Amino acid sequence: MVYYNLIISEQSSFNMKDQLLTVIGGGASGLIAAGCAVMQYRQNFSRGNNIKVQILEKMHKPGLKLGITGKGRCNLSNTAPLDDFIEHFRPNPKFLYPAFNNFFSGELIEFLNQQKVKVKVERGGRIFPQSDSALQVARTLIDWNRKLGVDINTGNAVQSVKWEKNNLYPFKIMVKQKKSIYLSSAVIISTGGITYPLTGSSGDGYKWAQQLGHRLINPLPDLVGLYIDPQLNWDFQGSVSLKNVMITLSLEKDIQHREFGEAQLSKNLFEGPVVLKLSRFAVQALQRKQQVYLYLDLKPALSEKQLDRRLIKEFNQQGSKSAVKILKCLIPLKLVDSCLSQTGVPKHLKGGQLTSIHRKKICQWIKYNRFKVKTCQTPDRAIITAGGVHTDDINPKTMMSKIIPGLFFSGEIIDYAADTGGFNLQAAFSTGWLAGKSSIEYLNSI
Repeated sequence: MVYYNLIISEQSSFNMKDQLLTVIGGGASGLIAAGCAVMQYRQNFSRGNNIKVQILEKMHKPGLKLGITGKGRCNLSNTAPLDDFIEHFRPNPKFLYPAFNNFFSGELIEFLNQQKVKVKVERGGRIFPQSDSALQVARTLIDWNRKLGVDINTGNAVQSVKWEKNNLYPFKIMVKQKKSIYLSSAVIISTGGITYPLTGSSGDGYKWAQQLGHRLINPLPDLVGLYIDPQLNWDFQGSVSLKNVMITLSLEKDIQHREFGEAQLSKNLFEGPVVLKLSRFAVQALQRKQQVYLYLDLKPALSEKQLDRRLIKEFNQQGSKSAVKILKCLIPLKLVDSCLSQTGVPKHLKGGQLTSIHRKKICQWIKYNRFKVKTCQTPDRAIITAGGVHTDDINPKTMMSKIIPGLFFSGEIIDYAADTGGFNLQAAFSTGWLAGKSSIEYLNSI
């Protein structure tokens, strides 16, 4: 039999009459939640109940995922107005309005400026630290919490969270490594999703939420590359960058979604911004055992007839040149040999020798190249998680559970997901801020 020690707080200044808020997970959302909670307490409730705040983090230090996010540059947020900003979220964007109304991009920038972190705006309204350092942002949030007196306990992998009604410390948080049970007055679960498990985001919080009676939308990798059936006669090595292309997602031969922009193609993998946007629909369809196809249009600005006229013009004007030399002016050089070999057009033919049949095959290859999706990359390669705790079980005005009083959720554990561009990290900060603020208001009310 394993015996566990009961611990309320490891802070030497803790009094048995104090209330305790425990934030589980020291990532972006957990760090902002804990710090905001202390600020809210000091500014509004310090004359009332005595409240302490602690973070339980499973890894050897907090903020590991935050320190590598955005390829190490940390896309903090986006300058898009709120109504445009929220359109980038699924499946229930309106759920996030209260969180964004409490703490949005302007408040985030002001907060970071107060912490001596300057920001800049890049293409698409994406907000980054001027230092281009995600590590700077992570260290800043950690230092901010420590200055506020938050007790950050690392190496504390929580095994379970239990709740008992009518108790000063209704929450029991079991930590296996220390053979301890932490008691707490309120809890914020900020454990993230299933992506980047080496940084601590391994989906632990989903299990606790379910055990406490919450519904769970199956967590799946999102913003992730898609593996495709290797194409015959792909005559290029490595990968090829595609710009200004249209990719269409088709499920069981029905067109579902289209995206325009940039992508990256290798012999068995599709990546890049366009594919990432489409990936959530592909992953969900694959889970349903549906056939998923991607159609690549290298010239979306031209109809098939317009492209054919362009080919006629090029072949006539450059009739003495090889088909290879002519096509490299129309499509990426790395794809020219693949185009000719897959359409059966001999490489040695000159432009003036190409027939209408040749042109039709080339047009269709450029406009309608089809790829069958086999699967997606593993969660450790995905940027975010889709799915999580059902938003119907969370009060959007407070981030508190509708089932368990005193239990709050913030960040990626909640069922929301957004496009790339700074939207997801802002949601982590915003829900964390609201959860931290609301948890102190709750504790002061009981």
